[in-house]
Amino acid sequence: MKVAIYARVSTDEQAKKYSIPAQLELLRSFAKANNYQVFKEYVDKGESGTLSERPQLQELLNDATRGMFKREKLCYQVSEEETF
Repeated sequence: MKVAIYARVSTDEQAKKYSIPAQLELLRSFAKANNYQVFKEYVDKGESGTLSERPQLQELLNDATRGMFKREKLCYQVSEEETF
């Protein structure tokens, strides 16, 4: 199954704890463990979490609408209390 990966940080503090490379590596590992083919990786650096017009998020949504990968719901929110 083709899937998409999306990673984001909005502040330097978030980047220190939950870096883009670390997020991508974890998501790649998850995809590999589940025999998913990664269609594309989308990354927004320094974009607010409340901003719905994040460029890479919009591209991901457009690609999903065009059927470029399987549309499933996979969400993750990182907070101080949560760990990967």
